[in-house]
Amino acid sequence: MQAVYNIRKLNGNYFILLVIAVVLPAISISQAQKLQRDSLIKEAFSQTGEKKANTLIAIAKLYWYVNNDSAVFYAESAKQLADVSGKPNTMAEASRILAISKLNAFKNAVEIQPLLDNALLAFKELSDKKGIADTYNNLGSFYKYTNDKEKALAYYDSALVAYQQLSDNKGEAAVLNYVGIIYQNMGEFRKAIDFTLKGLVVREKTDDYLGIVYSYLNVGNIFLAGGQPEIAIRYYQQGIAYADKHGIHPPGMAYNMLGKSYLQVGDLDKAGDYLLPSKGNRNSNKIVLGNLFFAMGQLDSAAYYYQENRILAEKIGDKDALAQALNGLAKISLKNRDYSKAFDLSNKAHAFAIGSDKNILAESAGLLAQLYEVSKQPAMALHFMKEQHGLLDSMVNSGYQQKLAYFESKADLDKLESSMEALSVQKELQEKLYKQEKLLKNFLLAVSILILVTAFFVIRNINAKRSKIQSQNLLLDEQKHTVEKSYYELQSTQAQLIQAEKMASLGELTAGIAHEIQNPLNFVNNFSEVNKELLTEMKAELNKGNYDDANAIANDIIDNEEKINHHGKRADAIVKGMLQHSRSTTSVKEPTNINTLVDEYLRLSYHAYRSKDKDCNISLQAELDKSIPKIAVIPQDIGRVLLNLFNNAFYAVAQRERQVGDNFEPTVLVSTSMSGDKLVIIVKDNGNGIPGKLLDKIFQPFFTTKPTGQGTGLGLSLSYDIIKSHCGTLEVETREGEGAEFIIQLPVKSSS
Repeated sequence: MQAVYNIRKLNGNYFILLVIAVVLPAISISQAQKLQRDSLIKEAFSQTGEKKANTLIAIAKLYWYVNNDSAVFYAESAKQLADVSGKPNTMAEASRILAISKLNAFKNAVEIQPLLDNALLAFKELSDKKGIADTYNNLGSFYKYTNDKEKALAYYDSALVAYQQLSDNKGEAAVLNYVGIIYQNMGEFRKAIDFTLKGLVVREKTDDYLGIVYSYLNVGNIFLAGGQPEIAIRYYQQGIAYADKHGIHPPGMAYNMLGKSYLQVGDLDKAGDYLLPSKGNRNSNKIVLGNLFFAMGQLDSAAYYYQENRILAEKIGDKDALAQALNGLAKISLKNRDYSKAFDLSNKAHAFAIGSDKNILAESAGLLAQLYEVSKQPAMALHFMKEQHGLLDSMVNSGYQQKLAYFESKADLDKLESSMEALSVQKELQEKLYKQEKLLKNFLLAVSILILVTAFFVIRNINAKRSKIQSQNLLLDEQKHTVEKSYYELQSTQAQLIQAEKMASLGELTAGIAHEIQNPLNFVNNFSEVNKELLTEMKAELNKGNYDDANAIANDIIDNEEKINHHGKRADAIVKGMLQHSRSTTSVKEPTNINTLVDEYLRLSYHAYRSKDKDCNISLQAELDKSIPKIAVIPQDIGRVLLNLFNNAFYAVAQRERQVGDNFEPTVLVSTSMSGDKLVIIVKDNGNGIPGKLLDKIFQPFFTTKPTGQGTGLGLSLSYDIIKSHCGTLEVETREGEGAEFIIQLPVKSSS
């Protein structure tokens, strides 16, 4: 009886909520959606049972992100009706919608999880594949909300498989987008970009305009989290423009994130335009507002918004939001020199942020480093400073290095993206033309019977054009698919080329090592033969009793054995050097004699080149300063750089010798010296030099002046990166027709 009473009571509230829906302006809903919502509310008056429950479910969904409290109200009403109706499918869907409505309204997790678990169990018993997929998706969002990223990814993966089996593009795109958000929060920007862009591509195949807007916004979020607010602003503006184009109000998140981006670039006026409630933002993010007022020096206003966010975060158990609020309050206390309070707040923020968002944890570690420095505790200050830098470096190394690898051939990728955009625009224009011609056809069909013959010919012409347009659309779809396929194949090819270049240096050394190891092996073989003959003579002398002669022969054998041992050790050293070069880089620097390294790789490189071009005789000149100290480097990496520069020099002088003839003496000079606190290595050749117009490109990946098949264009690019990782510089000086000079400068005291 209680349930029936509650249902009847709902009817008394419909008029109130209908008035609210009509009077209050929509925050993020189109006019069409508003009309649909109001129409459904009116329909609910005349409905009962399961039908009314389904209508209330539809109303609740329309209130998502617009008025979350109203969404919860209608979802609870729908669940009460569904439970009374006893229809399993409606009961399961009502539970799911109520759970998501409460999730959007930041309700306690304890209220939400049982609803989703019950819905999933019911859908499985009903074998409702769509219901199962939607609930998997919702469970992923629930665990993302409770910061359990591992479970969230597991449920999203199940949802992705289910949506793909159903060919549900909207569901698949939504899940890809959510997974991108999780990887962004984990600092794995490469995966975040991959999933978010895939979601955008899938959504563009549907009419999910709001979903496409969210995809643009989430790509912007990734770039903002990765420290590129200028690029983020571009994607946020694209999302807002796309929403305006399709007649929908952009989500409040768009203005919050756009304001946050302008705040990061220091444009406080524009940040205020998008964030301040007085400028029209009714859903301002309290943390971002606090940061804005802090940047403006209005500490009281900043403290107010930080505290508001702290209260809300404690209420819903959001550790990330709580840590952000505590960091903000700690900054204000530090600014006011209330160091005791700042310490307390920063320590709490640091504890909540552990195992969560790395950016938040890095901020709290930075605050603690400042506080310990102020309190004259340098050891603790250094500890937290290292923690902060380690967190930031890990995000940069694991995120941006991978992202740079993803966009390595930026010009080609941009060209492909432009082609995809052009095809999409062209297809859209063709579709508009098709719609216009369809309207014209309907108009001609309505004309009077007197012009029926004329209409017949016009309609026939329209049908012909429509067939042509449809054929063009099919062709455009095929071209777009081809471009997308090329896009991914290009990335894969680039990664393979980089790996091939890294391994190529070992192959370049093979001939040189073979030549170097042959000399000591010849000595070992020759002295072994001599000792065999001497042992035979000594045996004969001993049989004759000539012990003095036998002793003399024994001394000769001992001398020969020492020489065999010496040359055996030399061969062993060469093999060890080869093994050391073949090992992958350990990233551990060690004190290294640069002169020895230069001499070794000059000889090995020359012998390797001679094995390929026996007619080329090159004059090698080494001017090595014996007074230079050992410096800390990764020997294998510096060896690869030297090998590349020597090979390029040999190639350059050999090419010029072929052009000039016998009157030219190909020469390669290598020198080492000190310049202040820098160790300088110069590799100079008298080849043809590098044309001035190509100088800006030689360190770019995949650029080469060699014929096709003789170079990947990665040697100098990788060499430049290796020297840069040693805090050094790699520069080139050249005169066309006279030769080139590559200059390496390495710090003597390098940071490890």
